[in-house]
Amino acid sequence: MKKKKEKQSEATKFLERNKIWFTAVIPTFISIGVAGAGIASCQADFKQIELTNLEIEEKNMEKQPFFSIRQDFNEQRNQYIYKIVNTGGEVRYSDIQISPYLDVIHRSEDGRVTNEAFIYIPHCYQDEPLSNNDELMAFSDKWVDMNDTNSSYYVEDGNMVVLNNDYLQFLCSKHNTLDRKDSTTGALVYRVFITYYDYKNTEIHKTIWYGRSSDFSNYSKGNNILFLQPALEQNYYKDDTIRKDVDALNITNVECMDQCELVINDLLEKWHK
Repeated sequence: MKKKKEKQSEATKFLERNKIWFTAVIPTFISIGVAGAGIASCQADFKQIELTNLEIEEKNMEKQPFFSIRQDFNEQRNQYIYKIVNTGGEVRYSDIQISPYLDVIHRSEDGRVTNEAFIYIPHCYQDEPLSNNDELMAFSDKWVDMNDTNSSYYVEDGNMVVLNNDYLQFLCSKHNTLDRKDSTTGALVYRVFITYYDYKNTEIHKTIWYGRSSDFSNYSKGNNILFLQPALEQNYYKDDTIRKDVDALNITNVECMDQCELVINDLLEKWHK
């Protein structure tokens, strides 16, 4: 009986000595463990939410349209047909406006751009029929008959009908010579303004600039392929950029080229002084 009491007394003393562990420390550890599990669970939930949001954003991006330019070469006409296509999501309605500009650049002897001008030539292109559902618009460069102009433009193959871009390039560079330190070049570029409604039926406006690239296929001279050139937007709105217009809506294409020549001559006279 005495041994039993001793054992009970020892057990009581152990409990009293370690009371703080049972009443404070151990519950605290348990609370921390529960809290840690809760935090881990929250983090897992946040990660799941983040992944879900990324998946939703990805799916929404897939629903958005993506506009690009496609070049189809017409062998009979010996020229490219430019096609604005949608390779992305749904377009419920679209309206496309094309603004052609003659981008004239004046460079110093070291090749640095010293002057730049954009000559707006409305409707200096011709519409083309669409052939696929993904095509939103198709267009091509116009042609000018040199027999109807007073130009000294030299044609190697004897074909006097040339592309507008070829002729305008000639007008911009006609005063470039080996003994000159500066030089002037020019090319037709296109500013495309697209208004469309996406899958949410939200009206969106997009501006795309297309410049010209070299024709590595050697199919044609001035009718080069087009490529995205966002820098044209920045150059167009520079404070020192010259912006001029040619009223090409109510005149023939030959008359339009004559008007362009007058504007180009004024620029060359100013820059080549």
